[in-house]
Amino acid sequence: MTLDTFPRFPKRFASRADFGKLGMRWGSGESDAVARISEITTDYLLSIDLTWEMSREWISFYEGAYARNPRNLSARGRIPLMKRAAQLLEETR
Repeated sequence: MTLDTFPRFPKRFASRADFGKLGMRWGSGESDAVARISEITTDYLLSIDLTWEMSREWISFYEGAYARNPRNLSARGRIPLMKRAAQLLEETR
């Protein structure tokens, strides 16, 4: 994945926005995403067809977005959320 491409998302979602809103349910700001960390489970992530590889792509995407714009608090909150997802999905690889 390069800086000009977006990360993949499960095919069951119509768009990246649907993946975020309906799949990861990361909300609209840093605090929403951080609050979601304690709620996600491996079973849930598997039920939405998220893979470890996809979660790693999202981490890279949001790390890049935050590095380019440190005022992007949504990106800052989504980094640890996607890291938790990757950690949970690591066990299923």
